[in-house]
Amino acid sequence: MGRAPEVERAEQMLDQVGERIGALAARSTQRVQQFGTRLRARGGPQAKKAKTSARKRSAREQQPQLEKAEVALDTMQERLSFVAGVTEMQLRRTASRLREGTEDILAEAQNIRHHTPPR
Repeated sequence: MGRAPEVERAEQMLDQVGERIGALAARSTQRVQQFGTRLRARGGPQAKKAKTSARKRSAREQQPQLEKAEVALDTMQERLSFVAGVTEMQLRRTASRLREGTEDILAEAQNIRHHTPPR
């Protein structure tokens, strides 16, 4: 017995949603990495006054700030990846439940149609 067009369309829509969430997570991770790269290249976000005073500081004093920024970016990236993974898993579960429910309803409707005497 083939699947109904409605079931296949719903599956396609849910697959597209999952793909879009995965792409969003990938782009977000990529942007965080790019931001980290730019931040490292600049030596960290600083205002003009902070840049002037930062130049006076030794390289040893700036290193811990850069390391803290890198740790913060890594933590943010890990959290984004985790949230994307959990969201994808929940969407797959929901899609599976919807698919099963839709198939059950369709089968029941076909069963009723075949066993109902014509009027």
